[in-house]
Amino acid sequence: MAFDNTKNKISNMLKSTEVNHENEKVQGAIDNFERTKQYQFTLQPSVREKINQLAKEAGYRSASSYLNDYFKKL
Repeated sequence: MAFDNTKNKISNMLKSTEVNHENEKVQGAIDNFERTKQYQFTLQPSVREKINQLAKEAGYRSASSYLNDYFKKL
């Protein structure tokens, strides 16, 4: 019977630790958040198609999100 009490304490401690890590991840995402703003660029159609192709191959939903991440990494 004494072991059940210890198991409950350990279980509760682990649960509280998991919640804290989730909160840290969410807080980190909030700290790194930056709103986007629309800009207009003129491109040749062939260049735009190549950007769309690269974005699709990389698994991005849009060319703008691909370009955003690409330039952030530079």
